[in-house]
Amino acid sequence: MSMINWEVLIKPISLRNYRTALFVLLVGTLLSLLAFYLVYDQEQKHFTIEFQWAAYNRTTALKNSVMNNLEAVQILGHFFRLAEPRNRDRFNLYARALLERHPGIYSLQWVTSLSNDDSVTNKGEPHYVFQSTTSLVNTQPIQKVNYNTDPRFQTFFAQAQKSGDVVISNRAPLSAIHEPPYGVLAIQALYMDEAEKTSFSDKRLLGFVVAVLIPEDVADISVSSLFPRGVEFLLLDESAPTSEQYLGFYGSRLIKSSLSQPDQWPQWLKSRSIITRNRFQLANRHWSIICAPTTHYRSTKTFPLGSLMVLIGGMFFTLFLSHYLYIRERMEGELLERETLFRQLTDTIKDIFWVQDMESGKLLYVSPAYETIWKQPLTSLYDKPDSYLSAVHPDDLDSALQSVIPPLFDGLEETFRIIRDDGTIRWIRSKSFTVLNDKGEPYRIVGVREDVTEVKSAENTMKKSEHMLRALFQQSPDVIRIVDRQQQVIFRNRPLISQSQDGQLDEDSADNLPTEIDVRYRRMLTDLFNTGTTSTFQFPLPDSTWWDMRMVPLRHESQVSAAIVIATNVTEQHLLQAQAIRHARLVSLGILAASVAHEINNPNNAIKFNATILTRIWNDLRPLLIRRQKEDGDFILAGLPIDEIMDVTPQFLSGIQKSSTAIKTIVKNLKRMSRHDEGVLDQTVNLLEVLQSASSILKNKIHKYTTQWHMSFVEDLPTIRGNVQQLEQVFINIILNALQSLPNQDCRVELRAFQTHKGKNIAVEVKDQGIGIPKENLDKIIHPFFSTRNSSEGTGLGLSITATIVANHHGTMTIDSEPGKGTCVTVELPIPGEHEVSS
Repeated sequence: MSMINWEVLIKPISLRNYRTALFVLLVGTLLSLLAFYLVYDQEQKHFTIEFQWAAYNRTTALKNSVMNNLEAVQILGHFFRLAEPRNRDRFNLYARALLERHPGIYSLQWVTSLSNDDSVTNKGEPHYVFQSTTSLVNTQPIQKVNYNTDPRFQTFFAQAQKSGDVVISNRAPLSAIHEPPYGVLAIQALYMDEAEKTSFSDKRLLGFVVAVLIPEDVADISVSSLFPRGVEFLLLDESAPTSEQYLGFYGSRLIKSSLSQPDQWPQWLKSRSIITRNRFQLANRHWSIICAPTTHYRSTKTFPLGSLMVLIGGMFFTLFLSHYLYIRERMEGELLERETLFRQLTDTIKDIFWVQDMESGKLLYVSPAYETIWKQPLTSLYDKPDSYLSAVHPDDLDSALQSVIPPLFDGLEETFRIIRDDGTIRWIRSKSFTVLNDKGEPYRIVGVREDVTEVKSAENTMKKSEHMLRALFQQSPDVIRIVDRQQQVIFRNRPLISQSQDGQLDEDSADNLPTEIDVRYRRMLTDLFNTGTTSTFQFPLPDSTWWDMRMVPLRHESQVSAAIVIATNVTEQHLLQAQAIRHARLVSLGILAASVAHEINNPNNAIKFNATILTRIWNDLRPLLIRRQKEDGDFILAGLPIDEIMDVTPQFLSGIQKSSTAIKTIVKNLKRMSRHDEGVLDQTVNLLEVLQSASSILKNKIHKYTTQWHMSFVEDLPTIRGNVQQLEQVFINIILNALQSLPNQDCRVELRAFQTHKGKNIAVEVKDQGIGIPKENLDKIIHPFFSTRNSSEGTGLGLSITATIVANHHGTMTIDSEPGKGTCVTVELPIPGEHEVSS
């Protein structure tokens, strides 16, 4: 704990300082009292609203409980009316089941009227007779009241008989042994048959179901499910005279209370400062419940003494602030003296020295060197601490601002440029440090800014040279490295094969090359250092790329001190060369196919002609053979019975003709494929013929890869303009890719051709159940030389050429694929009239 400076405390204070503290004390006291009043007022309003809600919950619970009991009485009446036979035992059975489910009903009675009994003739008033009484307790709560002599009860029975609804009586006295002393009767009249309320007088009266309800017991049961809050309430019957309105009193479960006498409820009502009255209609009666909080009322307020705490807190803060102002003013004198000494020390520094308050951002001191370096007056900086930024170069604003951010550690350094009013540019190096208070917390920032223009100029010259050299290496498309005599990498722009995920420089210059290439690389590098001659060789990598590597010696004083190894990617050149060779082979195969097709056509024409003649001969010979069979019976011809000859000979002749026609179709397709393509795009093209030709050429491939080949075409598709041979190549490539993607022969390939819904294009869709294309390859699949198969199965040019042909025909090609489920390639070509295709 720091020692108290009593000398500072006992110094006399000025009148001004005293007035400031007194003003703060007075204003703080007034604000504290005002806050206390506002919080206290809100607490009272909250208490009133909260209590009203608690009273509403209890009123609703009581009302719902009474209504449920009345509905139960109605249900008992309906069940008993439909029961056969209707006797006391059946009534007691139903009544007991109902009492067990509705504890608010004390007892149930079955009462009949002698005036409606066929066995008794009574010309006077109805005479009511108890037939059965059921209760879950052994005592009889109702005193022996004669329903026939008490006019009140006769009125209620008459109302129930007339209305057909449940009628509630006013309060009825209970037996002397029962507590509470009052209850009410719920009376339900029952008739032999259901009837409209306007026709009850025409129906035969069976009797009455009378339920004894004890309001206080019903209140206890209904409120018991609610959380105890310290609320008591009075239940009144407003339909009765004032002297008979009292029905019961509910005392809170938190503090048991009751009325010693029922007629004391008006005094109870006057003694309560906060009450709520809720009225509701119950059958033919109007009841009300009056709620009041007890002394143990439970409020939901988190801070019961919130207003008092606000007052105490406000006064404490006021006293604390007043005392703080008093101490602060007493110490300002000492601070002023120390500041004068500080200024004398810092004014002699050539660099800019500044002090800033961390909390307010106010500059406390800036040395005069600011005017020498910035060429701006100090007054402008004190008036606006960030005015020095007006001279900062726009590109260096972030660095200048960073230099004044409270650092996480001492020695934060930033360099930026300033532009003086005369246009000269100076480089400024800024360092900042934090100053800690007695508690070890930072509360000020001090900094030094020095002019480092000359140093920065020299650094920039060196960095520029280094940057140009690095840019030359980094932007080179080749992989370049410098290797010393120990075959260790001195410098490289990037690895040929990635070594690790951390991006560290691999000291081994071999760069994880395959074993056979690594051996050759090291041998040639050794020869270079021994002989000083340049060497080169080509090699493939596992990712199917081809590289050309050149080794050039670097000499120092006629000695080979290092070597430059340059690796160039020649994959495209290598593939183009292989593609050119493949095209030459295809040209030779096309010439050979055309020659073979011509040679096949001649014997095939003879076969087709002879098959036709043989068919005609068979048609003329068949009647003769039939007549011979009838005359001589069965006989053998060419080792076969005559009946079998009659069956198979037409099939043989038909098969020869069909085979000849198939040979002619294949030869026609080969000749068309071998023709020289002039590249003209204005031919009339029937897409159905193109698709049938493509499927015919790929017939063997289709049988090889799948047993689920399906073609579906829309009849009468319009013709388009384009190049027949190029479009055949498009669909051959697409179908062949689909076939080669199938994992087994049970997978399906479907070819569809249809006109789009807008009628502007013809769409050809090839859908397969192949292995699919990964999402990362969908955008690259049409790039030249990109292939997901090995080099022996393709060059990666098929889909690229296909996309180019479709684009030249002003069409579109879309590829949708999901790995493991298949691929769908859709080609849409325009119908003439919408887009005219030019050659």
